[in-house]
Amino acid sequence: MNQKQILTDQITGLTEKGKGLRTQEAIFLKLQGINETIEKTKQEKTKLITDLETAKADKKSLIAQKNEAVSASFSKIIDKMNEVLPTGEAVINLDDGLFIGWETDIAKGIYTPYNGLSGGQKQIFDAAMGHVLDANIICVEAAELDTEHMMALMEDMVEIDKQVLISTCSMPLDDRHPESYVVPGAFSVVGV
Repeated sequence: MNQKQILTDQITGLTEKGKGLRTQEAIFLKLQGINETIEKTKQEKTKLITDLETAKADKKSLIAQKNEAVSASFSKIIDKMNEVLPTGEAVINLDDGLFIGWETDIAKGIYTPYNGLSGGQKQIFDAAMGHVLDANIICVEAAELDTEHMMALMEDMVEIDKQVLISTCSMPLDDRHPESYVVPGAFSVVGV
């Protein structure tokens, strides 16, 4: 081979090598851009996680403030309901949304949500809510109440200044039921 051919081949090789290096450089620049984008995304993610944690803490604080603001009102409502409930205490709170229920066994801290109350419990609880809402007449359909709960309901209802109508399929009269409970226009028990 002659010298000219050798140099031509070297130039061709170097040209091809240069093209390959430029291709690699383009790939490297793309990777560098991708790496920069990944790093920027990581920083944004970290900021978003921090913002999310701050928002969660703010939400808890706002919920606590809201609960504190309405607790006085809830306390008054609960006290008025408890005047009528024969046992336990009414429960109203906003911890995880509005909860309305009845703590039927205070010693054990058993809370029954309104939708979980038995038929008899619901009748008593509805009467307590009617009392809170200042209903002039409180009607209780008491077919599901046993004598003990009927008597307890009547004993509490006689203490409030409302007309109370209790309808039932059996008369719960026993030695605890004074005639003063059945006062026309003030307290009526309707039996079938």
